[in-house]
Amino acid sequence: MSESNLPAIVSSGTSLQEAISLMNRADTDYLLVVNDGQLVGWLTAKDVVKLVALGKIYEDCDLGAVMTQPCHVLNPEEAEDLLLVWEYFQHYQVLQLPVVSTAGKFLGLITAQEVIEGQTKYLEALKQQFNYSSLAQTESSYLLKEITSFYPGIIYIYDLDRQSIVYNSESMEGFLGYTKEEIGSNGNEILTNTIHPKDVTQIGSRMAEVRLLADGEIKQFEYWACAVNGNVRWLQNDVRVFRRKADGEAKLLVGFIQDISDRKQTELALQASEYFLQSITETLPGIVYIFDLQRQCNVYLSAVSMDILGYTKEEIAEMGDNFLSQIIHPEDLTNVLPVVMEQLATQSVTQAEYRIKNAQGEWRWGLDQMVVFQRNEAGLPQQILGIVIDIHDRKVAEAELQNMEQLLRQSNAELEIKIIGRTKALWEANVKLAHQINEKTRLAAALHQSETLFRSVFEQAAVGINLTDEQGQFIRVNQKFCQIMGYTEDELLTMIYTDLTHPEFLFNACALGERVRKTRKSGSIEKQNIRKDGSLIWVNVTLSQIEGIIGRGFCMVAIVEDISEQQAALQERKRVELALRKSENKFQNMVANIPGMVYQFRRDIAGNFHMDYASPFCQQLYEVPAIEVIRNVNIIIDAIHPEEAEKFYDSINQSLETMQPLYYLWRMIAPSGKLKWIEAMSSPERQENGEVLWNGILMDVTDRQLAQEQIRHALHEKKLLLKEIHHRVKNNLQVIISLLSLQSQYVEDEKIYQLFQESQNRVYSMALIHEQLYQSTSLDRVNFADYANTLISHLQQSYFLSQSIELKVQIAEIFLSIETAVPCGLIINELVANALKYAFPEKQQPENQLGISPPNHPLITVEFRQINNQRFSLLVRDNGVGISTDVDLNNLSTLGLSLVQMLTQQLEGELTLHSQQGTEYTIIFSELSYDQRI
Repeated sequence: MSESNLPAIVSSGTSLQEAISLMNRADTDYLLVVNDGQLVGWLTAKDVVKLVALGKIYEDCDLGAVMTQPCHVLNPEEAEDLLLVWEYFQHYQVLQLPVVSTAGKFLGLITAQEVIEGQTKYLEALKQQFNYSSLAQTESSYLLKEITSFYPGIIYIYDLDRQSIVYNSESMEGFLGYTKEEIGSNGNEILTNTIHPKDVTQIGSRMAEVRLLADGEIKQFEYWACAVNGNVRWLQNDVRVFRRKADGEAKLLVGFIQDISDRKQTELALQASEYFLQSITETLPGIVYIFDLQRQCNVYLSAVSMDILGYTKEEIAEMGDNFLSQIIHPEDLTNVLPVVMEQLATQSVTQAEYRIKNAQGEWRWGLDQMVVFQRNEAGLPQQILGIVIDIHDRKVAEAELQNMEQLLRQSNAELEIKIIGRTKALWEANVKLAHQINEKTRLAAALHQSETLFRSVFEQAAVGINLTDEQGQFIRVNQKFCQIMGYTEDELLTMIYTDLTHPEFLFNACALGERVRKTRKSGSIEKQNIRKDGSLIWVNVTLSQIEGIIGRGFCMVAIVEDISEQQAALQERKRVELALRKSENKFQNMVANIPGMVYQFRRDIAGNFHMDYASPFCQQLYEVPAIEVIRNVNIIIDAIHPEEAEKFYDSINQSLETMQPLYYLWRMIAPSGKLKWIEAMSSPERQENGEVLWNGILMDVTDRQLAQEQIRHALHEKKLLLKEIHHRVKNNLQVIISLLSLQSQYVEDEKIYQLFQESQNRVYSMALIHEQLYQSTSLDRVNFADYANTLISHLQQSYFLSQSIELKVQIAEIFLSIETAVPCGLIINELVANALKYAFPEKQQPENQLGISPPNHPLITVEFRQINNQRFSLLVRDNGVGISTDVDLNNLSTLGLSLVQMLTQQLEGELTLHSQQGTEYTIIFSELSYDQRI
């Protein structure tokens, strides 16, 4: 049970102002209301906001009467059951509950934070007891889910090493208006992405401080967050170290985020109200104070008191809180104020006149209008609010009048004793004298009223006012003028107006003064003045001449208005206008040099098309001025070739549906009848009113299209020519094969006949390449799998005596250039032919009549595969009698193997021979590349 919130306890008789002040000091959204140890309820920030909105914040009211939050309580036994407490939190939708005894006495608070910490300790003990068993894990997950699902904010765990959130509570869904899908799309950065841009730097520095937190220490900070609907909310983030590394450095942080916008609104409302009262008190022509009768000290004193009495802040602070008591005349303090206290006990408003000593030591009369500001529980005044107005001039005039009347009575008595029966003329003289005295009294009162009005207007004016004599010496200035220039009144009264004027404006300022003096008409000037700190300030000065100041001759009165913001805004506007003009000129120059028509094309909500902008290139492209196209967009639409119109509208509609960039190539017929190819590229942008605007460019690509058409035609002719060449080469090679075949019929020597047959196979392997290129869509690459299978099948048919030999072909689907495919085919031809002829001498006889194969089944294997992106492997293997181990690949005597070695070198490859349980040839090579093929 927590006692950290116990200081935020008030009685129902506490004033609303004190309650709000206590909320701010305790940094809490609620106050517990307790009377005589009995819990009444709690006052929430929402209650305060409601009272501020109704304007009742300064009225006396019972806090118990304005509370709207019901009072739910726990007894001490219930407070020990954390699960039960958490169920109460969920049921009543609160974050804290007071604990009271059976007699109703307030004992303390239990908060959601304590329940979370208690459950965490319980779960840790449970994990140790059951050695992290599944039961503990299940209960831990259940409790964590229950706690985080109810917590009216977000509970998260942040990994400092990965700088990402590894866990956040289910309450994230709906927080600030985000849906589950939006949270998923943002990943672990959802909380970071909601931070208002102006607070990102602050949060980064705060997170660096969090790393240095001690165990149990909590770091709290507040920041703005952006909701989905664009509203900005205040969030409070409480962070502490959740887990550390082996070296003690913080690893994981646990944070609790709450929405404190309501509390912030309360604080802002209170600040606005306090500012409003302060503005009123600072503009009243008198001393405003609040005096606490119980503590016998001032709790408030308006700042204007220093100006009225002449005391500095340091002197007031030195006198202490009972400042007013020290400056009131001792006689008035003992005679007048006790009577006032008796009157305030029976009535709320009273007045008193007493003398006050100013900073110069003068005693001046003041009129104090007092009202009861706050009463205690017994109904007696506790604090009084007073306004003291200076009536010294009136009191002096009244004293002078009384003295004159006393003198008159004495004079009349002496005259009656000495001159009894004086003539009627003397009596009339006395009557006339009395009339003169009355008139003087009336004039003195009128003068006092005029002076009071002038002082009120002069001092409370929202603009600076100053009076100068003929030499420009300041003879009177108001407080606003002092604030504008940064000088005190005493400093300004020793200066002349030229001391404040910037030299650049001195001549015009002097000319204005001379003109006003001669014409006696007001005049104005905008100039720069030099403040006390050396900074420049723009002011508007209205100058007028007045006369009648005793001993001064004529004087000048100047009304000085601070126009720095207006000047800054004007300079900024001029700068923006200049930058805009430069930007427009730059845009026009750039557009004028683009070999195409820059445009803005718009479709309104009714489906109609408009051309909002077209660059001057329109004249060259469409043979009409750009202004005509802007007036009538159908000039462009009607110029589209009839065969292209449907495709044009389809492209527009597709861009509207997908909001993807529009690219279209179409033909158009110019007014001159010329056919042009137009290429359009633009990006759509949906406007707030539902219209869609395309910004793009139209280019004349007629020459490019004609050139591409010529290139396509030339390529087609070249392709036909190459196919014809491959066909003719294949036919010529077929003729050579036929000639060799005819010639071999006249050869009786078996060895010579085999040479002819081998030559035919070699020529066939080359002819087969050209046959495939002729039939293929590609003119430079061959499907080597098809080519090799056809070649090996031809060899098997050529050596009909080896039909009993099994051929196992494993060739990957690889396309090779003709330069690589020809030597590879010749190598396969030589190696497979050698295997068919020499590897199985006992198998050269046909199978017996029963079709039974010899016991030792002959096998020839051909494999071709790609090792990596650049290397290939060709393997030819048989299980025959093998080859002599004396064979030297670098010194071969047979034509076939010599040809294989030569072709391998042509492929820049490596030939390897193995002769164990047969013969195996392996060739590793790369595809040949030719920079230019003739």
